[in-house]
Amino acid sequence: MKLDLHTGAQDDLQEAVSWYSERDEDVAHAFLESVDFVLRSLQSYPLRWPLHPQLGVRRVSLTRFPYSILYDRVDERRVLVFAVAHHKRSPEYWLDRRESVR
Repeated sequence: MKLDLHTGAQDDLQEAVSWYSERDEDVAHAFLESVDFVLRSLQSYPLRWPLHPQLGVRRVSLTRFPYSILYDRVDERRVLVFAVAHHKRSPEYWLDRRESVR
């Protein structure tokens, strides 16, 4: 299954990596590994995580970091990640990204 990151999700990821890198390169590397593990999992099993009832997308939380990956299956062959969202951030900041795809 093809996995795409919305440009906003790419920005979210870069912002988080930069923040962690400024503090500790090893932690930044661990963060990227955690994100990569989740992305590979949802690419292989996109329906594994349930739809979030209020947001209408699927959400999976990273285990060691306060981030969630919000995504949905666009069609039978494509998964789109809308956000790599810090848990302290407003839960709806990324909603316009979903509208730009439909």
